[in-house]
This record gives sequence, C-alpha cells and structure tokens, in this order.
Amino acid sequence: TFDDSLEGIVRVSVVATEAAIATVESKESYFAAYLRLDAPPEQWAQDSLANFHWPAQGELTRPFLARALEQAQWVKANRKIFFMPAWLDAFVQAHADSGSLDVVDRALARGGLDQDVVMKLLQSRDGLARAVRIRQKFAQAR
Repeated sequence: TFDDSLEGIVRVSVVATEAAIATVESKESYFAAYLRLDAPPEQWAQDSLANFHWPAQGELTRPFLARALEQAQWVKANRKIFFMPAWLDAFVQAHADSGSLDVVDRALARGGLDQDVVMKLLQSRDGLARAVRIRQKFAQAR
C-alpha cells in the first residue's frame, strides 16, 4: 500500500538517499536487500537504484554489475514488470568503460536468459557501448 503520510515519504527518502552511501558495506547491504522480497517495498528499491549508482562511485559499484546480470532472471520472475528494465538500466548504464561492456557481453554470450531479458539487456548495452565509444574517441583526440 502507498503511504503518503509525512512519515512514509520520509522513509522512502531515507531508503533512496542511503543507497548513495559510498562504502562497500552499504552497497553490499543494498544489493542484498534488492534480492529480498520482504523489505524494502519494491517501489522504494526501484527508486533507490539510481542512487546506488551515484556519480563518481563507478569503482565501488562496478563489481555489482556481473552479479546484477546473474540475477536478471530472478528479478524478472520475482519483481513486478517494470522492475527488471529499471534493474538492467541502472546497473548497465551506470558505467561507461570497456570493462563493464565486456561484463555485459559475457553475460549475453553465456546465454540462459529469456528473450525479453536479452532484448532489454541489449537495449541497456547500447547506451553503455555508445558511452565507451565516445570516451575512446575523445581520449584519442587528446
């Protein structure tokens, strides 16, 4: 149920804000919570995905990319329809380096993903691949 009380709004804000805490312990705790169905509420978890990947925390969050891709089928099976695309977008498009692109490509090559998950992952991969190409182009121009 939606809690539009001031207390409910504050709790949602705290969950989203704390996802940006830049420690391994915080990221591990949040990642584990994303894979629990009991708490936090799914919408809160989805709303916190962007903060989990707060700017300049790529080194801290990159290790979670492969783990997130390994959980894509679970996310599809256990979360609501809009969570899986948000999950893939958040974890894939939070990065802009060739190493992350390799992680995504290995996940795709491994197989075992439903076709709709593959299609969404390819869509998320496109943004990452573009970012990698742009960074490479401008690095060469220097």
